[in-house]
Amino acid sequence: MIRIPRSKTPSYLNSDEIKRRALDASQFYDQDADIRSQKRFKSKSIEIEDPEEQIGPLLRKEFNNRCAYCEQIIDEKSPAFNGRYRPKRSAKNIDGTESQDHYFWLKYTWKNLLLLCPDCFSYKYNSFPVRGKRCNIKATGEALKKENALLLNPCDEDPESFIQYSQDGEMIGTDERASITIEIFKLNRIDLLERRRQESLLFMQNFADISSSGYPEELKKSILEEINGKQESFKGFKRFLLKEKLHEFPQHLKQWTPTELKDVNWKHSSIEKLPWGEIDQAIPIDLSSNQPFFIEEI
Repeated sequence: MIRIPRSKTPSYLNSDEIKRRALDASQFYDQDADIRSQKRFKSKSIEIEDPEEQIGPLLRKEFNNRCAYCEQIIDEKSPAFNGRYRPKRSAKNIDGTESQDHYFWLKYTWKNLLLLCPDCFSYKYNSFPVRGKRCNIKATGEALKKENALLLNPCDEDPESFIQYSQDGEMIGTDERASITIEIFKLNRIDLLERRRQESLLFMQNFADISSSGYPEELKKSILEEINGKQESFKGFKRFLLKEKLHEFPQHLKQWTPTELKDVNWKHSSIEKLPWGEIDQAIPIDLSSNQPFFIEEI
């Protein structure tokens, strides 16, 4: 899992059609709960086309056809789902209790929308565990941020700061939120573990080839594409593998520039524990402050 920078809200989500639907939902949920329990919400919009059909292509483009959580590439001919970080209704906590009204008002909020593969969508569905009270109805901005969410949000934070991997490709959370995220999305399900193992073998073979043959440009370019390319799967796992290999061979760092490695988060890397004398000549980064070795995203 990696951080996914978001673009500005697409014009469609600011359209009159979406505003009408949002207003309809707001008016419905403003009714007394007993009255609502006898009805089923239906927008008054006269538009026949389902907004979800418009949103789907926007999310595919935003996420480069890659699931926001498991990082599998979703082929154009394969189904993809418009997921929500906070569900559009009946938010389920970790103890199984549900809050029926959370979070209807975020249904068409761009930064709440995520591209998910069918499995991740199914496992997550309406789950959104929090510690303590949920936010007030219709909360946004800072009020929403104060909610103690127990799921990592790959669009608001860097998951690589909270996740490590075993040699077999098992994803390991380094704190409670990461562990809960892995469990809810079943990110160690058998098919994912097998695919990560296969990717590990190929990636490590590339690294072995590049290390033993004097860093030919074509092989180096191949590795950089795997950790930075828009159409690559499991980039978080590959970056973790790269960090571990560079720890084994710190002299290899001199073959990589900060720009080439700009997307790699070095937190939890064994490189942090290296004596500074071993790497201070590796690449042109100021290590005089003796701070952990970390290349900020440019």
